[in-house]
Amino acid sequence: MILRNLQLYGERERKDLLIQDGSIASISPTGSTGNTTNTIVIDTGGLTAFPGFINSHDHLDFNLYPQLGKGPYPNYTAWGNDIHLHHRALIDTIQQIPVALRTQWGIYKNLLNGCTTVVEHGKEHKAPEEWVYVHRETHSLHSVAFEKKWKQKLNHPFSRKKPYVIHAGEGTDQLAKEEAGKIIRANYLRKKIVAVHAVSMKPEEARGFKGIIWCPSSNDFMFGTTAAIHQLKQYTRIVLGTDSTLTAAWSLKSHLHSALKTGLATMPELICMLTSEPAALWDMKQKGSITPGFDADICLYAGDNPLEGQLMLVMRQGRVLLYHESLQSVLPLDQHIPYSRIRYNGEPITVVGRLPQFVKEIQQYYPSATIPFELI
Repeated sequence: MILRNLQLYGERERKDLLIQDGSIASISPTGSTGNTTNTIVIDTGGLTAFPGFINSHDHLDFNLYPQLGKGPYPNYTAWGNDIHLHHRALIDTIQQIPVALRTQWGIYKNLLNGCTTVVEHGKEHKAPEEWVYVHRETHSLHSVAFEKKWKQKLNHPFSRKKPYVIHAGEGTDQLAKEEAGKIIRANYLRKKIVAVHAVSMKPEEARGFKGIIWCPSSNDFMFGTTAAIHQLKQYTRIVLGTDSTLTAAWSLKSHLHSALKTGLATMPELICMLTSEPAALWDMKQKGSITPGFDADICLYAGDNPLEGQLMLVMRQGRVLLYHESLQSVLPLDQHIPYSRIRYNGEPITVVGRLPQFVKEIQQYYPSATIPFELI
């Protein structure tokens, strides 16, 4: 397959991408590709190509929740106590939905936002159809307050050499401010740790972490402020995470808007936090870049940035998972898998899977579930 006439993000000259066996085989100036007699050619008309986005923090099974709570809170324990006090009935309703269905819903949230990879935090749950790549090569610790025996787990001498991921500095009070230091001091075996949120982390403490996952939308909702990433990035790697809809918006555009509103990052920096930076942090050697030899994980947008442009196509390892109706006549679709038509943000979109059946299953348990698209 050849994707022709692409505008690669950050470049001027239009390119053709040759995709073979799920990988990017070559990139060449548009029109310079050799013999294409037996190759499917898709003229994109100058759409902007981004590497498939990597969402570095989500709790996939928590994305059927609306945002719960009314902040700002001093820390995450205060938020947790509040929502369980005031929203117990709703929490019980959603938790009765089979976890596989809830996880599948989280998969769709990521796919509809152009994320071809998501890093799951928490207990390992599998979805029936994992259309995006779910990265589970981490040791998940929830937090200092909520993870029992977190010190022993962190310092397990025979644990696999995967990074530990833990919520740290999630709040603005003294409890939150002390967490990063506690984790650093407890890391006797110098394990690789990735901190989530880091709202109250001091710049010099960032040295003790392999990376920090920035979740500005979630932070703003819960605490009315966010991590000082302009200072923290001097000492460690910063990547972007959405968190779940329990505390953050469904739409990636909302997350990008929240991030830009802080004035702490530019759009090119945010794109790096969704592509090359997480690929390096999570040691994903064939993701995060549109480069020969890398996975053909690609998002196409009408427009030069994902905040303002329309998502037109999502491809993972060369397989089309989502496309705008205007591209239907030129796309080679996998005849062995089903697709569903929806209207998303007012646009006609076709997405992989049996969405009508899936939505019906969810509504049997949770009739008032918010469905952010219309089935057509």
